[in-house]
Amino acid sequence: NLSVSDEMKYNLWRRTTSPILNMIEQKINSEVLPFMREYQAADNQLVFKFNKENDFLKKIEQEINQKDLENGFKTINEIRRELGVEGYGEVGELPQFVLTNLASQYPAWVTQKINPELTDVPIDMPQLSYVYNISQDKDKDNNKENNTEEKKNPDIKQPTSYSELFQSTEKVKEYLKEPLRNDRGDFPPLKSHIDSMKNDVGKSIKKSSDSVIEKAKKRFPEKETDNNLLIDTDEIVEDFNITDLSDKLINYNQEALQKSSDYYKTKLEKELNKRITLPTEAKASLDIDITNTFTWSALQDLALMNSTEIIGSIRSILKTVLLNGAKNGYGIDKIVNEIQSTVDNISNYHAELVARTETLSASRRGSQALAESTKVVDRKKWKATEDARTRPWHDAMDGVTVDKNDVFSVPSGWQGKPHYQPTSYPKSVKIVGDDQPYNCRCVQIPVPAEELPTNLNSITELGIKLNGLTKRQIEVWRENAKQSEKSFKEFWNRITSEKSVTQITKDLGMNKSTIYEWNKQIG
Repeated sequence: NLSVSDEMKYNLWRRTTSPILNMIEQKINSEVLPFMREYQAADNQLVFKFNKENDFLKKIEQEINQKDLENGFKTINEIRRELGVEGYGEVGELPQFVLTNLASQYPAWVTQKINPELTDVPIDMPQLSYVYNISQDKDKDNNKENNTEEKKNPDIKQPTSYSELFQSTEKVKEYLKEPLRNDRGDFPPLKSHIDSMKNDVGKSIKKSSDSVIEKAKKRFPEKETDNNLLIDTDEIVEDFNITDLSDKLINYNQEALQKSSDYYKTKLEKELNKRITLPTEAKASLDIDITNTFTWSALQDLALMNSTEIIGSIRSILKTVLLNGAKNGYGIDKIVNEIQSTVDNISNYHAELVARTETLSASRRGSQALAESTKVVDRKKWKATEDARTRPWHDAMDGVTVDKNDVFSVPSGWQGKPHYQPTSYPKSVKIVGDDQPYNCRCVQIPVPAEELPTNLNSITELGIKLNGLTKRQIEVWRENAKQSEKSFKEFWNRITSEKSVTQITKDLGMNKSTIYEWNKQIG
């Protein structure tokens, strides 16, 4: 048997129990009380009325109103009007996320708008055009002071989970306006990867929503009604599941991790070739396999956990849409349109935010996996995005370098307004951004050892491969080449032109067969 949800209990009260009680009251007051002595003794002023005050009902109604606010279905004034109380003027007609940002920047102005009786509050009044276009082009305002204010960007509470990340489509759009670091070349070029992942995940979300639409068609009436509908929304969304989401996250994240590792591997190899003395024909490269690292193995468990949370968050959004439809008496056509519109937003904006969050997280893990797979890297560095959107505690970590097997200690000190750092800080994390990976654009940089061995045997023991020439050729060049002879060919041509084979054998400690082989190789 399916348990009855709190929302269903509330709808049962509104749709059935409360009207029945009203009918009983009417019957008693019209057909019973008038025939009682007490009624006549009270000059016909006696009225029978049930006490309908109920803390549970108040709690459920508050929760539904809160969801409507968070998802942008209603403004504060709309809810206050339903409760029979006065609204907050023009600011109360703004979406909640805009009003929250506005209050953080202009608290005095918002306070006076809500309570006009306060006349002694110093006011720094914003332009309402700015309020409604809080994230628009900063060059539109010709006033220098206002432009400076806009460039600070409105405060937005950074998400701590996918459920928070998905609370409002408007918030999601705000997050997506933040530039990716790879647009400036600071981390692996993964923009096309993010786009592919977004499209693939979006298609899966759309396909999986069909079951919700089909169930909603069977539960909602054909025509709209003025009454609240008694509908078990939990039953409609309980089967919603994106069956291939975990596999998609695993595959895309492994690919991003590999690309990130390859990107940093290339940068490390360039650094190695600058630091290791080699002839121009020889190149140093890293011989690594990140699939044997702990980070690679842990990626699958993380993807499974995240896919579960993402599905639950989308299920919650769809449930809110259904609750709003039941509360307002939607018919089939309208509820289907509402579901499809919501799914379109999720499969577009939310899917992109998932792709960005997962890809950037996997990218940081790629740096960690590389460090775990080579002795060349002995440290790792936290690099934050230097703009107004960066979490202050991540900004404080910018440049911090620790041993590759150690953890980063992320500080506290930003709890409450305007940054809302969780009270669980300080935190220790092994990978950059793992304290709050959602919409985090920080990167983890692998740092090579400050000193590398000069002996070729010791160099190769670090997992460095020497390509283009044999190790013996490099040794002979190192020991005998002139400073001006940058290539092995320059050095060998001089040696063979100046000395006989017998003399080379004696001076360089080589056998004649090797000399003939090198002559043939060099040409």
